[in-house]
Amino acid sequence: MAGVTIDGIGKNFGAVTVFRGVSLDIAEGEFPTLLWPFGCEEVGNDYGPLMAGATIIVAPLVIAFLVAQRWFVEGLSTGSMK
Repeated sequence: MAGVTIDGIGKNFGAVTVFRGVSLDIAEGEFPTLLWPFGCEEVGNDYGPLMAGATIIVAPLVIAFLVAQRWFVEGLSTGSMK
């Protein structure tokens, strides 16, 4: 098992740059947790950062589902047959 390095990613919504130059380095054996500051105060109508945070938080879940989708469907269909 190897570590993961992500370097220099960014996110734009049209002409609005939400973040740029973000880097992440996860060493082997580490378990990272993403803490996002939304919910600590009212966000208002600034949906760009809110959508960027939602994208970052949901993306690993979607990727995990897509990788394991075959086993999920197989388990559901096997459990429903008698």
